[in-house]
Amino acid sequence: MKKIISLFLAFAMMLTALPTIVLPAFAEDTPIIPTSVLKISQNEDWIFEISECPKDVQGKLILPDWSGVSAVEGIAAGTFQDCTGITEVLSSINLNSIGDNAFAGCTSLTKFEFFYNIKSIGANAFKDCPVTFYIDINSPALDTIVAYAEDNNIPYELMEHKYYTITYDVNGGAYKDIPNFDPEEVYETFKSENMQSSLITISSAAPKKVGCEFWGWEDEDGNLYQSGSSMLMIGKDVTVTPVYRMIYRITFHAEDYENTPTVVSNIVGSKQRYFDKEEFIDFELQATSAFSCKGYKLSKWYCPQNDTTYNAGASFQMLSENVDMYAVWNPVSYKFTFKANNGTSDSFTASGVYTQGLVMPECTFTREGYHFTGWKYGTESTIYKTGDVFEIVALANGLNPKTFTAQWAEGDITTPIYGDLDGDGIAGKTNDIVVLAKYLNNTIKLSSETLAKAQCDLTGDSANAIDTSDLTALISYLLGEINSLPVQN
Repeated sequence: MKKIISLFLAFAMMLTALPTIVLPAFAEDTPIIPTSVLKISQNEDWIFEISECPKDVQGKLILPDWSGVSAVEGIAAGTFQDCTGITEVLSSINLNSIGDNAFAGCTSLTKFEFFYNIKSIGANAFKDCPVTFYIDINSPALDTIVAYAEDNNIPYELMEHKYYTITYDVNGGAYKDIPNFDPEEVYETFKSENMQSSLITISSAAPKKVGCEFWGWEDEDGNLYQSGSSMLMIGKDVTVTPVYRMIYRITFHAEDYENTPTVVSNIVGSKQRYFDKEEFIDFELQATSAFSCKGYKLSKWYCPQNDTTYNAGASFQMLSENVDMYAVWNPVSYKFTFKANNGTSDSFTASGVYTQGLVMPECTFTREGYHFTGWKYGTESTIYKTGDVFEIVALANGLNPKTFTAQWAEGDITTPIYGDLDGDGIAGKTNDIVVLAKYLNNTIKLSSETLAKAQCDLTGDSANAIDTSDLTALISYLLGEINSLPVQN
């Protein structure tokens, strides 16, 4: 009987040309509840359904059609129960069942708009809701929904969803392979017809424009939609145009901006690499491993276009022009090991920076019956005295420097030797002057034992007082200007 009445009402409306009730799109001042807060899971019948929703949601609810895996066909029992902030619900096309107490206690729910496929509505699904059903007169589920509304004293209104067109205007570009179109033909526009208030998926077609990258579709109100995103079809025709971004090139240079000769000559492997990027896009700059330079470590990039230095691997937003990034290299600090070579103790370490050299340290080792004569680096034949500067060789990344070993000569020097600063047993040599000068300049350190053995107060002006007058005396002694040091007189 109810089915006959419903069909008669629909038929009478068409015969008498009564106006069809058409709902406008949702009011713009009410927020839409994001579908991301909903939990979608499979029930025991392997049907995907909405099963959970936070109780504190506020606004309009547009039920999702798709879970990412399958169509969402149901709402589980009690899913939205006591969600008192829900004001309106727009059903999805795929929804066919609403569980018991699904919206019970939703005391702010005033509108529920149905689509086509509802097959069952559970007991007390809308208990204590001040809701009105809006039912499409073309829906195959019209009788089911009307019967439920009447049985549960829920007011309802019949409506007819209108269809509106979304036009994709390529705006100077072109594209092929649009779904449902001839793939051999190039289109400047295409259209699709969509039901009012439905949640549509923006076309995945990506128009092409020379020198540009497609970024998304923009409507007349300035809203930007990515391909495959959703749009609520409002009560009017809509035209969207593509947003293009220009493509520019970013070039990474192994050379530094100043083109420093020691850097350029030590670069190993490739010296340049480039990438094409669309303007305004964010991406990570090349890492410290982008290039290799012996003796140096890449730490930053310098961009002359905006006069800015960036950390390697930092985030960078592409400029609206071609971009150059020049490597910023820092000299590597190497750690050298100094071994006793049969002397007391085992070893110690000292660090030196490439391009600055390493000042040879004082020997703190002792060897019975011998005296220290200098340091030997690896298999080199050169002997480096205390205070000498060792020129650090640039090593390829991953290689470690060789070791210095102490060199000894027979004969234990126990008697103080005035002016013997490098400890080789001979006083007044050029290297003794260098060592004393560096000591006075705080370039190297000398132990109290060495200072005492060399009797460094060469002028005898004050016990243990060492100053530039001692250096002057040592120089005069070396040049033969005096036959002995003042302290010896």
